Amino acid sequence: MDWKEMAKNNRILALILYIGAGLTGLGAIAGALNSIFDLAQRVDISDENNWLPRVYVQVLDWLSLAATIPVWLMLPIFALAVASVYLLVQQRTQLSKLSKELDELKSPSMADLDSSDERVLFWVKLIYDNTSTGLGPTPAIVAEAAKMPLSNVEASVDVLKQAGLIRLKKLKSDPLDLTAKGRDYFRSLEVLSRYDSFEIKLLNRRV
Repeated sequence: MDWKEMAKNNRILALILYIGAGLTGLGAIAGALNSIFDLAQRVDISDENNWLPRVYVQVLDWLSLAATIPVWLMLPIFALAVASVYLLVQQRTQLSKLSKELDELKSPSMADLDSSDERVLFWVKLIYDNTSTGLGPTPAIVAEAAKMPLSNVEASVDVLKQAGLIRLKKLKSDPLDLTAKGRDYFRSLEVLSRYDSFEIKLLNRRV
């Protein structure tokens, strides 16, 4: 994250940068005008009618003051400035991460599944919904119902686990369960349409 983005997303830091830039610009302009027109030497500050040039000269004198700071005092000031910038960057990074997590919760991203992986997921849901045991099917039951090789089903199970859509405890003989993300997957109208078509094909096949 560069300083422009950090300043854009932090009002306090942006205000400090704007004030610093404004004072620097004011000093530069005042010094340039004084060098060109030599106004500081031409203005009679004792003349009450010359209040505006007098204010200008006083501001110019203030901007031209030389400040002497001991080195031991500059070190903690520099350390404090570095720590402040670091904390601001860390805070911005954390806020950005939390914002992404919140966006993900509001609208979960769809897992990128191929037709074979989605077919296995459909079978897991279908078998689970049509059993009264409260347990999902094992990979072997899915392979038998879908008439797929067990190795293909297990490969799809690995993909579905990686995507966070199903849960398998330890052994491949354990029941498969849909996770919260897996249940959210079926909330998509597009997925529901494909699942309905999947069920209709099964019904037609059994008739």
